[in-house]
Amino acid sequence: MRKFALMITFLSILVLSACNATLSQPDNLTVDGYLLTWNEVPGATSYLIMINEDTYETESHSYTIPSTYIGPTTAMVQARANQRVSAFSDLLSFTLPYQLTAPINLSMDGRTLTWDHVINATTYQVMIDDTIMAVSEATYTLPETIIGPVALKVQAVRGEEESAFSATLSTTF
Repeated sequence: MRKFALMITFLSILVLSACNATLSQPDNLTVDGYLLTWNEVPGATSYLIMINEDTYETESHSYTIPSTYIGPTTAMVQARANQRVSAFSDLLSFTLPYQLTAPINLSMDGRTLTWDHVINATTYQVMIDDTIMAVSEATYTLPETIIGPVALKVQAVRGEEESAFSATLSTTF
């Protein structure tokens, strides 16, 4: 009986110590474009990501950095599992390029074309069939000289960077 009690005590201590085991520190952080990746930590169920001074959570060992971050950026990652947390990874410093998304939600009101402003865009190019017009706002009024069916697309621009063109909006005047 005494051996049985000792075995139960030993197994209990073993189980409890396994529950309190520390998580390894995430390592091998890399950035490819806007994708941050690191080595998976055994036992981790989620990760806390610190980008500059902002925090995000994920259950994966990768994270797509929001496109609002541009230029010099830093990141660290912490592994988590229930009440256990690892130390933060080493700080990774990198530079993110401007990432422009294609304009969305094109709509017409009379002859005025509008779309949602694209973060980081400084100008736009409006394509009317095969003609491109540069504009500085998320709106363009088509001239009265345009008559008949037209295909409209918009592209965001910042310096030398250009987004893909939006989906085509077809209309007739």
